Amino acid sequence: MAVRLLSPLLLKQELGSKMTCLDIDKQAYTYGQGFIQDLDIDRSSSYILKDGALHDYSGYDLIWIASLVPNKEDILKQIFETNPKAIVAIRSVDGIHQLLYEPVDATKFHKVACEEVGRTIADSFIINSTILYTYKQ
Repeated sequence: MAVRLLSPLLLKQELGSKMTCLDIDKQAYTYGQGFIQDLDIDRSSSYILKDGALHDYSGYDLIWIASLVPNKEDILKQIFETNPKAIVAIRSVDGIHQLLYEPVDATKFHKVACEEVGRTIADSFIINSTILYTYKQ
């Protein structure tokens, strides 16, 4: 569980901005909220129990979707409906690392007005890859 929260905290530290985490799982939310309270020194972050497909993303520049998040298509659609200027980073996995995580199936995004604008590739030191999407007009 701590690993799920480590990435957002590291991103916050690297980018120097506040962070909002959403979680649909009540047990994960309870644990995560305590974890964030303990480690978020400036207390500028929030942890919300909510389905990402129901959240209003206006005001967010970058939305990061973890690889284990279900209903990515619904969330991506909601993101671009509430904030077409957002950049969305979705964690995925390539090659042998698919034994640990399920890769993103981008074919499910055909109903979402988005386009892939970049991607990172995993290597022997990095397990996850990241796919970047923007709104397609």
